[in-house]
Amino acid sequence: MACIIITMPLNWCHSIFTVLPDSTLEFLECPTPYIAGIHRSMVEIAKPLLPSNVILLDLDEKKLFSSEMVQESLFPESFIGWAHSILKTKKEYSKSDMEKQITRACVGQPIMRIVAAILYSYQLAFTLNGSEYTFNTSTFVNRFPKMTRFNRAFARTSMLQDVSKPRNSLLLHAELVTVTGLD
Repeated sequence: MACIIITMPLNWCHSIFTVLPDSTLEFLECPTPYIAGIHRSMVEIAKPLLPSNVILLDLDEKKLFSSEMVQESLFPESFIGWAHSILKTKKEYSKSDMEKQITRACVGQPIMRIVAAILYSYQLAFTLNGSEYTFNTSTFVNRFPKMTRFNRAFARTSMLQDVSKPRNSLLLHAELVTVTGLD
């Protein structure tokens, strides 16, 4: 949920399920936008249930899957290696309350950082033409060469398309966020 808050003015007003129980996998066939987590053991069972416009990101295998495309890597290897090295540190902690908090910080902090870096890079694609901001999709997609595949997919989402409309571009913050490490 914290990721949703930091994406303002991008809006995600649809369902989010942290992890769907095995008995409710049929919800993956839902025609409305959603984000849902499923257990690793259910990935192969879930694939045939996916409607044509649903994308499955397998974090364990680092693969993107939809019924319309072959599996392909979504993120650059440098990001995947960075994320895995940070997530490995959580295994070093036991189950005490203090160590659970440290573990959450080790997992949550990098996820929040990458969400902020990727999503806020959309601001760099706005240009002022007269008195109106316009969104240049090509600039957004190609801004960080290693993230082109992800940015291309993200540019097609309703979240970005809505905020890139001229009537919403006034929601942009006065200053642009500096994004590093993705070039």
